[in-house]
Amino acid sequence: MLPSLASLASDAAVPPLEPVAAYATRPELVDPTLSPDGQVLATSFRSDGEQVLIAHSLFAKEQPRLLRLGKTTLNWIHWPSDDYLVASLRKMEGIQGELYPFDRLFLMRRDLSEARQISPRSHSGISGDDVIYWAPDRSYLLLSMAKSVYDWPEVLRIDLPSGRSSRVVREREGISWWIASQTGEVDAGIGRRRSGNWRVIYRPAPGKPFTRLTSAREDRQTADTPAAGSDGDGDGEDLWIVNLDSETRNGHVLAYQGRDQLGLYEYDFAARAFGKAIFADDLFDIDNFSFRRGQLRWVSYVDDRWRIRWFDESVAGFYADLEKAVAGKIAFVTSESRDGAVRLVQTRSPTDPGTFYVFTEASGKMVPLGQVNRALDGKVLAPTTHVSYPARDGLTIPGYLTLPVGRPAAGLPLVVMPHGGPFVRDTWD
Repeated sequence: MLPSLASLASDAAVPPLEPVAAYATRPELVDPTLSPDGQVLATSFRSDGEQVLIAHSLFAKEQPRLLRLGKTTLNWIHWPSDDYLVASLRKMEGIQGELYPFDRLFLMRRDLSEARQISPRSHSGISGDDVIYWAPDRSYLLLSMAKSVYDWPEVLRIDLPSGRSSRVVREREGISWWIASQTGEVDAGIGRRRSGNWRVIYRPAPGKPFTRLTSAREDRQTADTPAAGSDGDGDGEDLWIVNLDSETRNGHVLAYQGRDQLGLYEYDFAARAFGKAIFADDLFDIDNFSFRRGQLRWVSYVDDRWRIRWFDESVAGFYADLEKAVAGKIAFVTSESRDGAVRLVQTRSPTDPGTFYVFTEASGKMVPLGQVNRALDGKVLAPTTHVSYPARDGLTIPGYLTLPVGRPAAGLPLVVMPHGGPFVRDTWD
């Protein structure tokens, strides 16, 4: 049964209606990211329709450095070292009368005094920012990129900071995604045959030929993970490689394993055998995960709201304290210094479009940095409640109910927003 509407009604005064444009305001901070030493914050904003990158010193009294990027969109920022950063920028370009998003990597100095493209100009594929490996010593990265829009991607080594490129793995027909191990060996690939079947290829050791690990029909996919789906004839199991050790030939895969929910499992690539389940729930798919130097840090899932399960005990306590400090909101670290002494924290909830804070271990405090949507800063927004109700066949239907603030919970118009399923869903925040 739905909860009593009266019990969910707010006693707050009726707030003024906000213009629709306020909810469509561009984010104030886009992918804010800390330098490894925790001293500089890089982010971007738009000014007069133009993308502007900013590098801001958090603790020194220095003027922020600005770099105008033209009519591009920032996809992400990564700091390979304290001295320079790599940014992925998107620009719309025409092909045969249609516009397509072309992504390219640019390397920039810490003070933004210099910026240059490092995605090879000899390659004109659409995706030019698919980094599959960052070298621990920050000397190079591995980039999966096609020579043209009509070719399959190959793997290139891009030396940093020179930007010189060399080929590591040739293109292979039907392979769209290449996967590198934690030591930088490109040992697996995933793609689709002309028949439409998904397949996973793998090599048992660096330098050895690639062989088929699994192959199956495209009858089960997630919105973000093009996993190889089971075709019911025993030829392959659903799996998507997410971590691979070149020496032990062990790692982790996303798989269904006969279930309706996607889980994370250990996997022995040499024996082609599944190990123990790291996360496998009867109701919820795994939502995301994080590895650092081959070690699993956390997995996340969404029940009534976003949840995280920690495997790195060194930071689990920090997150437990963080949840208490922002009770009623979701909080997570979006970026941190290499020693964890400075962290960038974002909070969000139905009544908080998103707020960024800088946490310093020395002070133990979070200092506000900025809002995702300044137009809604300080405005009274309606809370959202997780509810469930039985369908006519007895199936329990989960949902989210939002009621207007300060208005009686009676005689209200009902707006129903079905999700786009079966792999897409709304979330509480």
